[in-house]
Amino acid sequence: MRNSVLILILFLVFASSVYILSCSSEPQPTLSELMRERESDLKLLKAAIENDELIDLPEFVPFIDGIPSRENLETDSFRAELAAFDIYYSTLSQQEAETIKDRYTAVVQFCITCHQRHCPGPIRAIRNLEFEPVDEPGLILFD
Repeated sequence: MRNSVLILILFLVFASSVYILSCSSEPQPTLSELMRERESDLKLLKAAIENDELIDLPEFVPFIDGIPSRENLETDSFRAELAAFDIYYSTLSQQEAETIKDRYTAVVQFCITCHQRHCPGPIRAIRNLEFEPVDEPGLILFD
């Protein structure tokens, strides 16, 4: 009898904790949602840089925590790219005016490079984040 009560109590504690955790946790965002948030933040940052201002970027959910929209993106190499991007993006929060434009440009180029390989659809929108068009890498022909 005593063991049955103990088992029942343990079960109730476990069930309660699962219920509480499931109610309080937010749904995991999609990678597309996170990218739209990031695009909005980058537009604000670009405008600030063009006006010689420094702004604080809002807290962000790392891309590595987002759910990809396509199964073929569920690879270790793609996850590594997401983690690398998160590192690049986090450098934008450093308040160093002399290097912010270079760091911003590196982040935008990272976006373009990744999208060229995995999902070319939003490249035009990403290119609008550039300060000036950057030549695409390619074959240089001799005159």
